[in-house]
Amino acid sequence: MSLASFITTHATDDVSQLALQRNRYSDLSDADFTFALQQIDGKHRAKDKLSFTLQYDDWLYPRHLSLEQCSSETTARYKAEILKQSQCKHTSLCDLTGGYGIDTLFMSSLFSEVHYVEWQQELCQIAQHNFSLLNSHIQVHNADAGEFLRQMSPVDVIYVDPARRNSAGGKVFRMEDCEPNLPELLPLIKQKCSTLLVKLSPMLDVTVALHQLPEAVQVQVVALKGEMKEVLLLCQFNIASPNTSIPIVAVNLESGQPSLTFTPLQEQNAQSAMAEAIDTFLYEPNAAILKAGAFRYVAEHFHLQKLDANTHLYTSSELINDFPGRIFRVVAPADRKKLKGKKVNVLSRNHPLSANQLYTRFQLKEGGTEWLIATQLQHRSVLLLAEKLN
Repeated sequence: MSLASFITTHATDDVSQLALQRNRYSDLSDADFTFALQQIDGKHRAKDKLSFTLQYDDWLYPRHLSLEQCSSETTARYKAEILKQSQCKHTSLCDLTGGYGIDTLFMSSLFSEVHYVEWQQELCQIAQHNFSLLNSHIQVHNADAGEFLRQMSPVDVIYVDPARRNSAGGKVFRMEDCEPNLPELLPLIKQKCSTLLVKLSPMLDVTVALHQLPEAVQVQVVALKGEMKEVLLLCQFNIASPNTSIPIVAVNLESGQPSLTFTPLQEQNAQSAMAEAIDTFLYEPNAAILKAGAFRYVAEHFHLQKLDANTHLYTSSELINDFPGRIFRVVAPADRKKLKGKKVNVLSRNHPLSANQLYTRFQLKEGGTEWLIATQLQHRSVLLLAEKLN
């Protein structure tokens, strides 16, 4: 059986089980068998993350870690839209951290000259193959980002997505700990482009990022279906903009929820009333809003009351249907004597006991439609039963 036939025949098989059957396929070399498993695993993972690739029979997938770290189709399209709507010139682009090439691919439609730079030869070969399937005009360069930057001609836009793992394979998130070291390269980047788009770890504090990249003109805090994915900073080196006026956009893609845009100054000056009691409806902002730090502004913007200074839950007597997050209708205070063995979902926010501890304490069963919400109201611990509305 040829390599291509093997991949097609076993495309839906369980990869871990297939790996255990290595001795049944002696006609394939070890290298070919490993490569086939990599492709089959890639097809499985692409169904949700990169579904567009499945329409190409010859599309190649990288090793698991590279596929795990690459942008999804949805977030890559969103980055392209950011550049499309920005004031940057759309002639030339250089992606200094090409990786699997998904971001490069979707941004390339905006530019007539595109450079993909990646130090790993295997990823370059895979990217070159996949780009050719699409008749793409992207130029592939197998080079170190810093070295390529020093010799390259200036472009309109540079994109950087630093690798967030150290030499030992551990996860890092500070800019100076990532590869390439963005703060170290920044002076040279300013000489080589007028616009810089940076993808940062969702663990990095937005205020820290703005301090290190004072030329930022926009921050995008991006979640996908409620899960935080990335923090994007758009920098323009020919525009002066104080950090207090920079728009921070919190967006939850594929959720149907509206985005929330605010500035650091608006959050600083926002007036958020504290609730004396929990009303009919309870709200939890989505992951992007919480990451962006719009704790007071979201209360002011949607006319909600905050439960506690350190509790990012909000309440109202009237339903706010378009609230960007989870909405609950409060049923009643929880009777601790009747909780034992109850089947509920647990949400613990700023409460002495975690969700797991509550499951154990009251011998709760996970699931069902009812929610047990554990939180604090004006420094007082409360337990509520509620139903989720969205």
